[in-house]
Amino acid sequence: MNVYEKVITRLYKQLPAIIRNKLYRTVQNQVRQDDERKLKEIDAALPQIELMAEHIRNLTVVTDKTAILDVLPKHAIVAEIGVSKGKYSEQILSVTQPKKLYLIDSWTKEKFKGRDLIVKKRFEKEINAGNVFIREGFSTTELERFDDEYFDWVYIDTDHSYDTTSQELEICQNKVKRGGIIAGHDYTIGAWASRARYGVIEAVNQFCVKHNWEMVYLTHESHRTLSYALRQISK
Repeated sequence: MNVYEKVITRLYKQLPAIIRNKLYRTVQNQVRQDDERKLKEIDAALPQIELMAEHIRNLTVVTDKTAILDVLPKHAIVAEIGVSKGKYSEQILSVTQPKKLYLIDSWTKEKFKGRDLIVKKRFEKEINAGNVFIREGFSTTELERFDDEYFDWVYIDTDHSYDTTSQELEICQNKVKRGGIIAGHDYTIGAWASRARYGVIEAVNQFCVKHNWEMVYLTHESHRTLSYALRQISK
């Protein structure tokens, strides 16, 4: 606390309780209004695009993000983009038994520091066996390093912003094989606890409409941080 803040705090404490309470409520209301205004501005800046009948004609709803692995290709070449500690990576390995699994993450945010070491330790056996490969870096940069039509399917779970998700989808449509799957997490409006507005729904919907892709799987968890799977519509 700097000198200015200390002076303000001292003066505040010297005010009568009724004035302190009124001042507190005034500041609280102003903060709430500013917060709501910022959220509305973010919401208004995102594209409002709805999926049409052709984009959900073959949609199947599954229970959760573990169940979605049951319907994705087995013994495939796979990328998980956004790995954190590798918990879902373990499920991908166990359920789908990929021929090759590429784990892509930058681990740059402070809260993710050291998680790369956790992942490397967790999959040490598979890395040494040549089944799991770690690619440390930003998703869009690392994805561009792969040949076109390389992956059978990918699973995206990075920063959930509209811009990043849009870029990842645009790149992945070239990196998956024809008939391949682009799947991902957090097809939801945002995170309630942190009041964070995501852009995954908008990015996914826009991508499907723009490039003629369809949603073939969608999870149905009560927490509503849903997973999705997309496939190009056959011509």
